[in-house]
Amino acid sequence: MTIARKKKSSKQAPPIQFRPGVELEQLVRGFASKYDLKMNECCKALITLAVTELDIRFYPFVREMADAIGGANSFVRCCVYLRTAWQTAIRLHSTVHISEEQRIEFIVSTVAAFLAERGLAIRSPNPWADTTFGPSESATPANEKTTGRTLYPNIVDEARRQLGY
Repeated sequence: MTIARKKKSSKQAPPIQFRPGVELEQLVRGFASKYDLKMNECCKALITLAVTELDIRFYPFVREMADAIGGANSFVRCCVYLRTAWQTAIRLHSTVHISEEQRIEFIVSTVAAFLAERGLAIRSPNPWADTTFGPSESATPANEKTTGRTLYPNIVDEARRQLGY
């Protein structure tokens, strides 16, 4: 007589495996080297950034958030936090066109607010400092100029107010 054994349920999904090819491997290794990451950790970070509609420019900011909260999957949780904040902002201002520059400013300011709530400040250098594109101290959103409606940076406070935070 055989005794049926219960399968242990794992909280962790099976590993994802693929062969990146020469070009992708070089790109991933370069990123891993730049931030002193192991390949698996690097791939997980890059995938998380991609599926949460962020990109590699935001890695240092999200890493700071993740370090501030610590724990398992903190990087993933922070990416999801930023994506949710952005989606909420878009939903609240669905009739307003928001530029990529404003999106970047919103994300960086959300990181800054997140860290400030924990008594920290952004330490990462501005990845847009050498370009004409990206957040700037003196940038006034086009929507504010044309509609008189302040979209940024008060969008974070407005979202929190409307959500009851």
